[in-house]
Amino acid sequence: MTYSLLRQHATPDSWIALAVKQIPRAALLSGAPLQGIQEPVRVVLAAGRDEISDYLELPCAVVSDRMRNALDRAGVDNVQFLRATLEQRVSERKISGYWIANVFGALACVDRNASVIERESDSYSGDLRSFQIDLRATYGLGLFRVAEDRRLIAVHERVRAVLERAQLRGVLFQAPSKYDGYPVSATR
Repeated sequence: MTYSLLRQHATPDSWIALAVKQIPRAALLSGAPLQGIQEPVRVVLAAGRDEISDYLELPCAVVSDRMRNALDRAGVDNVQFLRATLEQRVSERKISGYWIANVFGALACVDRNASVIERESDSYSGDLRSFQIDLRATYGLGLFRVAEDRRLIAVHERVRAVLERAQLRGVLFQAPSKYDGYPVSATR
């Protein structure tokens, strides 16, 4: 049983979400259900980037209809999906068929003894870099937020296999041991 990090393929032309309207970032990373959100949620994309992606990693997880269906097929049931509209401001283009994926559950699963954590102090838990997931702390969940850095989403190998079969655009999987805090591309 292994886990990978769900990452967006970063190229100079990849879609990048600049802002998510209507929902504070802290709420999106909390791992708790969101209430009273007016849908569709507006997601503002950076101008001049035209490489379509089924997954946007930051500032929160945004998935296409295709990726949502693949997650459903994989049996993932700890995600709240909120309809989203992607907006390209300069062209005023609006893109439907996307969802904010609010992943429930943030597991403290990092094996601190087998991981690189930078700038750790008594008052700051530090920045994860190369790290290992303690499998005993995952309870075999298919998908969850890493509590030590809630921006990161870990994916069980059985869920990864379903996502790979779906041939999603712009989706990469990274070993936690290769994580360095930076965007990732297929060549890096």
